[in-house]
Amino acid sequence: MLKLLDHLQIGRVDVVGLSDGGIIGLDLAIHHPRRIRRLVAISANFDVNGLLERSTSEIVIPRTPLRYKLLAQVPACWNAPYRNVVTMWQTQPHYTLKDLGNIKARTLIMAGEFDVVRHGHINQLSKPIPGSQQIIIEGATHRLLVEKPNIVNSHILRFIDEESS
Repeated sequence: MLKLLDHLQIGRVDVVGLSDGGIIGLDLAIHHPRRIRRLVAISANFDVNGLLERSTSEIVIPRTPLRYKLLAQVPACWNAPYRNVVTMWQTQPHYTLKDLGNIKARTLIMAGEFDVVRHGHINQLSKPIPGSQQIIIEGATHRLLVEKPNIVNSHILRFIDEESS
């Protein structure tokens, strides 16, 4: 992300990320605070223990997506990148409450009422971040952007448009 921002000559940004994208936003806000103005982390966990279900010992490889079949240099290699992603989910991230407390960006933490990220974990994520806001979207799961797009988008836009306090 930093290389892309540098290439585009963009100094400071607002970041909105869902799931792993929210974790990337947390990482940027922790390690590059001058680059992140506002952060919206949706359905993000800060530690692997924050997920409801972590048992992926029997990895079921889903069918290769059409997009991958069409765009991958070696479409038959689908299993390897998928297993790498599952390994990433099992082992990352590992931010501490102290790490989260060092976030300077104005931060909104969002999750679905029936998300795969534990409610207590969402509370732990938002508390150490100074001035952070937390919103739980009723009736939504980890797919809240698809399930409740108008509600989620209105919260994001309102947060991004708010003046800094």
